[in-house]
Amino acid sequence: MKSRKGRTEVGVDHLDAMRSVDGGQEVAIEIREFLAAFRRLPPSYREALILVGAGGSSYEEAAEIAGCPIGTMKSRVSRARSELERQLYGVELSVSSLKKTA
Repeated sequence: MKSRKGRTEVGVDHLDAMRSVDGGQEVAIEIREFLAAFRRLPPSYREALILVGAGGSSYEEAAEIAGCPIGTMKSRVSRARSELERQLYGVELSVSSLKKTA
């Protein structure tokens, strides 16, 4: 800080080194977008994601709770994740597209 005839000058050279602070708006928008996409999923997909993803249940436990075979539960979780990714990011990952990029 410099003083000149009653004026104070503040240097701004150090501002480039300062980190910016996220105001939280982007995070709030991302959460709203996720919730909207989640609500658009079929009920069976939402159930699968809640049981396996959020609830921490194994596929076996989730299948028993949902009353379906384990393979069906794995398929629902996989399809739900793919659909969320497609809705949120506009991409769709499939086994064939992964093989092409590898």
